[in-house]
Amino acid sequence: MIFLQGSEVIFKVALSLLGSHKPLILQHENLETIVDFIKNTLPNLGLVQMEKTINQVFEMDIAKQLQAYEVEYHVLQEELIDSSPLNEVEYHVLQEELIDSSPLSDNQRMDKLEKTNSSLRKQNLDLLEQLQ
Repeated sequence: MIFLQGSEVIFKVALSLLGSHKPLILQHENLETIVDFIKNTLPNLGLVQMEKTINQVFEMDIAKQLQAYEVEYHVLQEELIDSSPLNEVEYHVLQEELIDSSPLSDNQRMDKLEKTNSSLRKQNLDLLEQLQ
């Protein structure tokens, strides 16, 4: 199958096995027991289950689904960029860049970046305090 469909078949087999054993996997409480289940139980499948898995893999067409997810991802990224308002630090940095259009020396750029960095750190600390 790998020679026929390439490395995509590995993902298809994994999806098929995880999908067909989903109820059993969801019964486990943590990742360690899930990994043990996958390592110990799935390799001991019977002939009927193996044939069922192979048939599912041949019937599975994930290219369309992946393309749909890719389009949805790009749309969500664009919406996120368009809808995210500038925070105070970004707003001030943008204002400074607009006002001061003269080229900066390396030292000036370094100072500007250090100021921005310190204000972002302060903002992060403030947000952490609010969470606690």
